[in-house]
Amino acid sequence: MKDAKRNAIWGMTGSGKSTLARELAADFSHVIALDPAGDWGLEPGWKAVTTIAQAEHAIAAGMAGGFKIAWRPTFSTGQALDALSRALMVVQEPYRLGHTDRKICLMIDEMAEAYSNSDQQRADREGFRQLILQGRHYGVEIVGISQRPQDVGARFRDNAQVTYCFALPYQNARQPIAQMIGKKADDLISLERGHYLRIEGAVVSHGETRQPGKAPASRPAPKTRPRAKTAAKKASADA
Repeated sequence: MKDAKRNAIWGMTGSGKSTLARELAADFSHVIALDPAGDWGLEPGWKAVTTIAQAEHAIAAGMAGGFKIAWRPTFSTGQALDALSRALMVVQEPYRLGHTDRKICLMIDEMAEAYSNSDQQRADREGFRQLILQGRHYGVEIVGISQRPQDVGARFRDNAQVTYCFALPYQNARQPIAQMIGKKADDLISLERGHYLRIEGAVVSHGETRQPGKAPASRPAPKTRPRAKTAAKKASADA
């Protein structure tokens, strides 16, 4: 069954979206993350690469047993996403032909940088455009992550089958969500860390990450030094 989906995760910094992204990635044996900040590559068990050639080699080497690859490109994130999309469609051609049921999860961090509203109009982004439209047939599950959903290309945002929304306190960030679910988007103003709205079609539900982040510990009160004995008390004690 060709059921690979397009997923969107939106939320402000520290809201829990990265935690959820890692939980979704854990459900797949073959995962590659476009990692412009280099965060995924620091995770235990992930292989960090910096070129498309290294990424393709790591994919081929791990095809039988699984892989977790974090690609931190040294050039435009948008160009890197397009190149990776084309490579994944080649790798997953056997899935399209029905010769394997192996799926690959593509995590795209900083989605607004990789595929913005202006990027979706460019001719050199055709690879990712095709992956958005045809990824299900190639067994490529897409997870786009951003704190600025309003800046993510509408072609991806509007085609996401499942959208997870964490806290978004700013109105311009909530606007595309309000277009989907109306006044319910106001709930995004005050969601607690680790809590989100899950939107799938016309169904909106509340959810929580399996490992919600802990609130910062309160700062301990400063230690106070014992007050020195006065000369009179000292003399009394010595008597």
